[in-house]
Amino acid sequence: MTMTSKLAAIALATTALASAPAFAVVDDYSFAFTSTLNKGVLVINGTTTLNATSQGRYDSTGGNNAGDYIVGTQGSSSFNDYFVFNLSSVSGTINSAVLELVQPPLGVNHNNGFSGANATYTNYDVSTTIANLISATPTGGAGIYTDLGTGTSYASTDLSTSSNGTTVNITLDAAARSAIHSAEGSSFAIGGTLTTDVATVPLPAALPMFLTALLGMFGIHTFRKQRQTA
Repeated sequence: MTMTSKLAAIALATTALASAPAFAVVDDYSFAFTSTLNKGVLVINGTTTLNATSQGRYDSTGGNNAGDYIVGTQGSSSFNDYFVFNLSSVSGTINSAVLELVQPPLGVNHNNGFSGANATYTNYDVSTTIANLISATPTGGAGIYTDLGTGTSYASTDLSTSSNGTTVNITLDAAARSAIHSAEGSSFAIGGTLTTDVATVPLPAALPMFLTALLGMFGIHTFRKQRQTA
């Protein structure tokens, strides 16, 4: 390789390193492989405890799975989850509502819990009819996936690996309590999505500077050599 070619290669490497993103994306998910665990629980006014009559998740392509309420990104798949509660026994003012979800211990009996960077689990209202939501062959699955992660926010909860092996208690806000009150005597559905912090792998700050300095040294060497041969 000629000196000119070496200089060009170093310059190209320096530019690429300086402009490359200083992070790598990893899987970020929560409540993984939860189908064998307890149902999601809704506690109303601190005394009424309701087990989910249906729970599950949808992926971004519209595929669904009842039982497992994984949320987030795992491999090439992204998931939003949902829970349905029968409110036939509920009446009166809703002063408080807490969604309780089991977070499996990480890697125990294929229950993968929370994995990845710190994240925010946000719950939303569900516009999809409950009959279609819980159907084995739903219509518009991709749209349901989007519905579960958008709309009126009911709660936001920070999650991390410290939640593994615990029950995550999510206090629902006034909008959720109003929706529960409106659904008294029937069923109430709530969706969830995971917004993650990108796991970063920083590029050493001095590396581009080092390569730039190296490029300068080669330039000086070439200049001197040219003078000697002139």
